[in-house]
Amino acid sequence: MSLSRELDVATCRELARAVEAFGEALEAWLELFDDRPDLRLTGRRPTVRPRADADPDEIERRAAAVRDYQDAAAVAIDVAGTHLPAGVNLAREWAGMAAKGAKVNPDAARYTPRSTRRVLEFLVERFERHGGAVPLLPVPDPTVLHRHVWWSPVVNDWLQDKYTSIPNEIPLGAVGAWGQRLDHPARRGADTLWQVLLSPDPPAERQPRLRIPDTGDPETTATRQAALLHALDAMQRLGRTYHDAPTPIGPEQVAGWLHTWTHLLTLLDQCTILPATPEPDTPTPPPPAPPTDTTPAAPGAITVDDTVFAPIPHPDYPEIHLSAHETVRVTTTAPDEHLAHALATAAARLCLVDSEGTEHPDLDTMNNEASHLHTPSWAQVLTDTDGHPFLYVDCQSAIPEPMGATMRRILTDELARTIPDGHAHPLDHDPNP
Repeated sequence: MSLSRELDVATCRELARAVEAFGEALEAWLELFDDRPDLRLTGRRPTVRPRADADPDEIERRAAAVRDYQDAAAVAIDVAGTHLPAGVNLAREWAGMAAKGAKVNPDAARYTPRSTRRVLEFLVERFERHGGAVPLLPVPDPTVLHRHVWWSPVVNDWLQDKYTSIPNEIPLGAVGAWGQRLDHPARRGADTLWQVLLSPDPPAERQPRLRIPDTGDPETTATRQAALLHALDAMQRLGRTYHDAPTPIGPEQVAGWLHTWTHLLTLLDQCTILPATPEPDTPTPPPPAPPTDTTPAAPGAITVDDTVFAPIPHPDYPEIHLSAHETVRVTTTAPDEHLAHALATAAARLCLVDSEGTEHPDLDTMNNEASHLHTPSWAQVLTDTDGHPFLYVDCQSAIPEPMGATMRRILTDELARTIPDGHAHPLDHDPNP
């Protein structure tokens, strides 16, 4: 959505007030709902449901208050770039979310208006600091930028007149985001990352591949591939060029870089990710043979912490999840070989869970039915320095709640089949540094 008028200090203040009012009205509406996750309804996000004691007329009255500020808040979110995952604009999509059984994340609903207002206040401060002597924005309309570009440290630095770090932050941001998403260590460098991702070879050695979608027209497909390579080359040259011959940086130069970055991310969004295969020198071992003298757990003898396979909140902003608990330790009286067997059978099932919380019967079914969803890369039983087994599931540091709930249930089931008791909890450090 583009702005219908010039973005100036008065418009920023108006949008900030609107999104603040939207947030307050939305919070009042959420007070009448139960936001505990219900896997029968949620899909990929927790579902809000009316509380049993909530008055339907009061729900509608509060919903009407949200609608009063919905349109202006949607523009504010577009300007600030504070979209939910997949580019969802909370204000614009709220009407659909408000329906019974809707998919809405209450934490995101509370955080988005606050973060949007903060960005708009930054814009007001910048305008007042410069008194209109320089363009308010590095681009006439920020809504034309990719959401990851506008909502990034680069723009945050620009808002505070910190220009010197921008040439480094843009290429590092492009590499870092994709390196983390595809489980590629950023320390290997930008050149290595893109050469690996765009190689025509099949995936190997835990290195995924990217494929430009085949349009059916060889020339169009080749043009897209060339455009992607050109944008990648521009990102890689940015930092080197600036350091070789530093030049003054202004809004026009920043605008060009931001548009190139937007073009790159837009092209990458169109690519298909071919998942990596395990490293050939570390093949995944088959599950150990089942122990013959196990005693299944009594009801309630197996406990799994709610934090296992759960997001890790930011220490200062708990609404933001920077990572997830992917490593699990189990305390039990059972022998290590019995625990290792239970963890290995759990690992095989955990790799078949998608981000909507569905456990698929096999890999082919999951690839056919959930290829568009987030799934674990691999899972393995490891041992610490004392020889005790623990479980690691590589989910690229992202485990949505429906996915985590199913994974906790699977872990509980498999532990109960093999060991008489056990308590599973996150292991927050690498036991084999």
